[in-house]
Amino acid sequence: MIDFFRIYLPYGLDRNDEGDWAVFNRDYAPLGQDRFQTLAPKLDYKKYDKLNEKLMLKLASEGGEVRRDADGRVNRVYLYSDKTNPREIKVNKELWEIYQSKLMLLSGLNLLY
Repeated sequence: MIDFFRIYLPYGLDRNDEGDWAVFNRDYAPLGQDRFQTLAPKLDYKKYDKLNEKLMLKLASEGGEVRRDADGRVNRVYLYSDKTNPREIKVNKELWEIYQSKLMLLSGLNLLY
């Protein structure tokens, strides 16, 4: 059975060395893929406007997490943790509303080509 939330919705964002970002699901794979579909799922990195440290900290607030590289730059953001997963066993309305507010922030981004 496929868990729609786990596969099709964002768990976090990852920055590559060029400063581009990719969105990944709970399986650390591109949205819509699970870790069993391919041996090494390849994330699709893109440039986004308004994706700055302030926004990253908002995305990681209330149960998420920020990771930084050796230079102190944010290089990974998690939107939720095991403890704040809005749908771990059943839907948690309060955690779901926090997650939705983060999706709203992401939905305001535009791709830069």
